[in-house]
Amino acid sequence: MSGFRSLPEIVATLPGDESEFSRELDGRIRERFPVGTSEDKLLYSLQSEQFAPEWRRRDDANSSSFIANGLICRKIVHVRWRADTAGVLTEIGGAYESHCL
Repeated sequence: MSGFRSLPEIVATLPGDESEFSRELDGRIRERFPVGTSEDKLLYSLQSEQFAPEWRRRDDANSSSFIANGLICRKIVHVRWRADTAGVLTEIGGAYESHCL
């Protein structure tokens, strides 16, 4: 699902230059959901912020994205993670990108 909607809170408050957003987002994701956190906590947060899950392929990490289409720019927020069989995060990270006309 995409369209005109506001960015998730974790991204909407990113400071500084957009070129640094991906690095800052990655740090925030890792701080909010450190390795060892329950995957359920992450999934609940992503769902409440209207992230859409992406299909996983074989041994790829899980991922979810939020896409905001503006008049000129499309902003995409990615969260990728791995969890063990007990549902505990073993890896996590985030990335931000924008494509403007």
